[in-house]
Amino acid sequence: GIAYMSAADTVSRRYEFQSVPDVDVYAMEMVRGNLWISTSHGVWVLEPGNGQMHHLRLPDRIYTSIYNDRASHKVLLGGYEEVVVVNPSILSRKEKKHEITITGINVNGRKYKGKTADSLDGIKLAHGQKSIVVEFSDFDYNAYSRKGFEFRIGRGNGEWTILSSGGNSIELVGMAPGSYVLEIRLLDGIGVSAVKTLKIDVAPAWYASWWAITVYVLLGVMFVLWVLSFLCRKMGLCICRIR
Repeated sequence: GIAYMSAADTVSRRYEFQSVPDVDVYAMEMVRGNLWISTSHGVWVLEPGNGQMHHLRLPDRIYTSIYNDRASHKVLLGGYEEVVVVNPSILSRKEKKHEITITGINVNGRKYKGKTADSLDGIKLAHGQKSIVVEFSDFDYNAYSRKGFEFRIGRGNGEWTILSSGGNSIELVGMAPGSYVLEIRLLDGIGVSAVKTLKIDVAPAWYASWWAITVYVLLGVMFVLWVLSFLCRKMGLCICRIR
């Protein structure tokens, strides 16, 4: 993250990069009251007044220097054998928010049978179907978009896992029986998307299903009743012999 330090060498404020771990900072420069930061995960702009971080949609490069050219009112980003010129007004540009669409679901290596992938509210899997691949896209083919996706599986309270750069599929293997919610979203930034959800129900083995458990309970109740009946008959015979 980024930390502001006072003259007494104490950290007065600290800012974190949203949803992006292990960020290396290469360069920083104040531009029109905002702090531009070049990192291993693209260029970010920090608004010190409200603490908001903005991820800029720029060519996918590593920029090791930033220069605020006040004469031309432009920002120069220096990379390997190139300089990229950016207009600071990019911050006020309204970008379209891309929605994530599920484009395919494969179960045990075969296409999941049902409605079109994105129209599914959820999928139901048999006990032996434990390998699932979910493919998705935001259909944003802008060559200058540096972005990534992240997902989590559970009940809405787990940690997000970042996919590798360019990855647009999730493989889930060895899922235990139960109900899950798969959530997918675009990494936070100007092109942030709404969370795409998919419900996944994995059925238990037949011997652990609800109807099997019901049969077990009924058999148990019948056994207890038989034992009680047997004991009652035995006690009745003993009373007759005593008489």
